[in-house]
Amino acid sequence: MSLVVPPGLLEQARRGEVDDEAFLECVRTSLPYAWAVVTGLIADLRAGGADFADNQVSPPGEAARGQLLRLMASDAMRAAIERHYDVRLAFQNCHRAAVFRPGAAEALAEFTSARSQLLNQRPEMVDCLKSGYPERGRVASVTPAAAQGRLRRAGFKPWCAQWPRRSSRTGRRERPPTPRSPR
Repeated sequence: MSLVVPPGLLEQARRGEVDDEAFLECVRTSLPYAWAVVTGLIADLRAGGADFADNQVSPPGEAARGQLLRLMASDAMRAAIERHYDVRLAFQNCHRAAVFRPGAAEALAEFTSARSQLLNQRPEMVDCLKSGYPERGRVASVTPAAAQGRLRRAGFKPWCAQWPRRSSRTGRRERPPTPRSPR
């Protein structure tokens, strides 16, 4: 379950609409790490003059990462935060949350583009917690080449590096195998 819902709030939801304040308090107490990340970004956005503020630090562990994923994956939670703070939220990978000013449509479109998502990929982020990124709750100083070497030694080969490949018999490109159902 992603939220710990107090009985009174659950009863209110059964009777009708829930106000944003009560819902946001439930989110804040249920997902403290995610709440701290998002509200910290909102504070950074308001303190500076940029169109957006984003988080570049990986969560300190799997539980924190799960909180951030649950908050950012919920349309209801995101919408309530956006309405309350008058911002737009966006998300890339397992940790890169961002908040945008309402008028920053161009910056939001760039951040949420396929191009930006692809350019944000790094080998060490394939599974940041298993690959040692971050180490002990902080961003590790792992170079992309070192991370690729670590992943290669662990037997990881990205799907895109495997296919399409050329057949040794015909020299033509092969298609990836299709999964077969057990008989």
